[in-house]
Amino acid sequence: MRNIKTCSSPRNDFNAHRLLRDDEDLDLIFTFREPRKVSDSLTLQYDKTIYLLPDTPGMRKLIHRYIEVYEYPDGRIEVRTNGTALPYTTYDRLPEIDQGAIVENKRARTWHTRTRGGFASRSFNGDHFFLHEHREALVIDILSRWSPVG
Repeated sequence: MRNIKTCSSPRNDFNAHRLLRDDEDLDLIFTFREPRKVSDSLTLQYDKTIYLLPDTPGMRKLIHRYIEVYEYPDGRIEVRTNGTALPYTTYDRLPEIDQGAIVENKRARTWHTRTRGGFASRSFNGDHFFLHEHREALVIDILSRWSPVG
């Protein structure tokens, strides 16, 4: 049998490959594993995400102990201790935030100091032409807040 990549013959004809046993899981074998310490609040951090373990007597025993986070080749995450997968919920510390909306909101709030009348702020998603995209909603919003003088 020749090696296709190098076009060379093997030094030995013995085939060291074997079939997988029933108790072997390739996905589990190829996981990336990271130890993480469980906090007082039953949380641990991995890849900019906070994992929250349920508050049960069994989980409380894990406080200040290291457990493992398994990242599978397909991107799945498992939190494990002693080979057992644990239930958890996640809290993403870095959600998708539209920085433009934050800046625009800050600028809009400065107008509050320059007016004696009422002030309201409303944000719309979009690019530089967001007014065109949200024209109808914007007009309805303005008319609902407007009260004619006189």
